Amino acid sequence: MDWKLCLKQVLNSQVFKDFKAQHPNHVLLTMFGMLPEADWEFHYSDYNPESQVFVFKTNPVRFSKQPGFIAGKKDLLPLNIERVRLNPETVVKKAVKAFSVEKNVSVQGLDEKLQSRKIVVLQNLKSLNKQVYIVTLLTRSMEVLSAKIDAATGEVVSLVVKNLQSMA
Repeated sequence: MDWKLCLKQVLNSQVFKDFKAQHPNHVLLTMFGMLPEADWEFHYSDYNPESQVFVFKTNPVRFSKQPGFIAGKKDLLPLNIERVRLNPETVVKKAVKAFSVEKNVSVQGLDEKLQSRKIVVLQNLKSLNKQVYIVTLLTRSMEVLSAKIDAATGEVVSLVVKNLQSMA
């Protein structure tokens, strides 16, 4: 389902309204999904390192508490959904193309080399002063491809290729 529809479902739910009444300082910091059939998660927290993260899902709308904090939370600003211009599917295609052009990862056969799931995260990074999609792809040859793409303009901010074996 489209992430904007999922978020709208969450925001309009009584579950979310009750949550916001109890946690007025919690804001949307991260959106997470795995394509192609994403069951989107929306992560709400405040900036207290001791605070729990509340993860909202849909069908039906529900949330769970996660202890600890989102890694790098101090670098996160609240998401401004109105400024997101690109959809996750477009961003994944842009990432695949960028890896082929800028990192010499062959586009020919890349779809066959990719695992079936593509991880997509949306965050507003203070250090970059922009909202970015972070696309993570795993190839069958155990390469991790990670791209940061501006959610408003589609500008490729960074591309990283790592081999999982070298990370051991």
